[in-house]
Amino acid sequence: MSEKYSGIKFTVQYRTKEIPQDSRILELKQWCNIFSEKQLAPSYDSGSYGNLSFRIENKKLPFIISGTQVKFSEKLSAAQFVKVMDCNFDKKIIIVEGTREPSSESMLHYAIYKQLPEINAIFHGHSEFILRNAKKLNIIETE
Repeated sequence: MSEKYSGIKFTVQYRTKEIPQDSRILELKQWCNIFSEKQLAPSYDSGSYGNLSFRIENKKLPFIISGTQVKFSEKLSAAQFVKVMDCNFDKKIIIVEGTREPSSESMLHYAIYKQLPEINAIFHGHSEFILRNAKKLNIIETE
């Protein structure tokens, strides 16, 4: 990827600084490593191009998402994930629990979970191979 990380696009309000606790974070960490190994979320200097999240409870908010500038190729801890409690789209504010800022795409994940209750996990990567072959694979490519 030639572009550099451009940072958070919203203000973060911490409800608590407690690290999220959920047994499925272990599985999410494994998926982060797989995304790195398969180059679905390639690394850059201080992180990976991508973000992964899951709903805590079926068809409800909140959700847990990878933090900003998390390098998926490294050994991850629960502290590198954040629980997103709520979003105010008008004021560009995200309310979270955790010790780090959430992924820069947290508002997108929130909007998807809010509109599509049947979606329970979102895995977002930036694979150069898939992007180059999007038309052949008959998948939608976004910028």
